[in-house]
Amino acid sequence: MAAIVVPLDGSEFAERALGVARTLADATHGALTLVQVIAKPWRLDTPGDLTILLERAARSYLAEVALKAGPGLVESEVLMGHPVDELLGFVTAHDALLVMSTHGRGGFERAVFGSVADKVMRGATAPLVIVPVAASSVADPLTDLIVPLDGSALSAVALPHALALARATGATLRLTWVVEPIWDAFFTYGSPMSMYVSDAQLTRMQQDADAEASDYLAALAASLADTPGGIEQTVRHGRPAAELLRMSEDFPHGLLVMATHGRGGLRRWALGSVTTEVTQRSTLPIMVVPSLAAAEQQGGAAA
Repeated sequence: MAAIVVPLDGSEFAERALGVARTLADATHGALTLVQVIAKPWRLDTPGDLTILLERAARSYLAEVALKAGPGLVESEVLMGHPVDELLGFVTAHDALLVMSTHGRGGFERAVFGSVADKVMRGATAPLVIVPVAASSVADPLTDLIVPLDGSALSAVALPHALALARATGATLRLTWVVEPIWDAFFTYGSPMSMYVSDAQLTRMQQDADAEASDYLAALAASLADTPGGIEQTVRHGRPAAELLRMSEDFPHGLLVMATHGRGGLRRWALGSVTTEVTQRSTLPIMVVPSLAAAEQQGGAAA
């Protein structure tokens, strides 16, 4: 991993991402780059001196944070322009991993930084790590990598990134499939079949869904090379986001590695909406892998 990029805005909330970034940089032997984006003046009559002062203040601030970031290579960069565009362009140009908090300063400015994180996540075409407010800000070693899967190729896009981290950190790779209760799925998706399905049929369908999940995870684990921390398989039942959040509580030094979209249909959960809910409530940082973008890139390469 060439670089770990952390966007900052001068607030303690934004700096919460530094602990996770430091952990990833140490594990992957990557440089830690601190970035602050100064928005271009929205008024044409804004004095040029003000922009210069803002840039100087940003460089001074980043230099102070770099000193506190710990040993190792720490670089800093001040960018000028629209925060979302500048951040996405910077990480693309440097083939870097973006690690950012979901919130910045208090009040209106905090909402602005949170909005930037949301827009960056939606616009990203490469993996990034989101650090929710409830997640630890300490640079603890990673012990567990939780990878939610649903049997689709799109959800499995997250797996190579998790596998690389497992080898770099020695963390246990935890392959997880959350099976929704069949009756709840019928109700949620408004299937007209629900009025014709008996209890016995529902039971068989639930058993088939559980067997499919178990067989898929077992086959996937068997196909992967050994990792230092081993590979565990878990089938859980319930609402996907709720179950992932419960599972996260069992592994406080973990990282969720999940794609943004899965397969649609009655028995497949939409990983995009699950990712959104998890990032809002998780106590763990989340590596978000934009699977649709990856699939489009693969399709373009094949063409």
